[in-house]
Amino acid sequence: MAQKGNQEALLGALCASQEGFITYRALRTEVPLERVFTTPAGVPVYEIPPRASASVETELAQARALFEERQVALFLPGRAFDRQGTRHGQGGGWYDR
Repeated sequence: MAQKGNQEALLGALCASQEGFITYRALRTEVPLERVFTTPAGVPVYEIPPRASASVETELAQARALFEERQVALFLPGRAFDRQGTRHGQGGGWYDR
């Protein structure tokens, strides 16, 4: 139990300095972010839709417009991440490559 409390405290401390968050909308097989972490009130959040057809260029442009030069944290679900940072999830989205 102490380890879980330490992890939550570390996550809270790391996120407290962020000026925005890029998150995901969970699929049925993914853990909703709200179960793990609550974003601070008043801090902007950009949610990436769970569509393989979503345009990486459009998502990037919208996130940049929202955050400009702000420091943000990125939360994405994943079954695993390799040493290069590639997300290994369900394999359907551009963020899986």
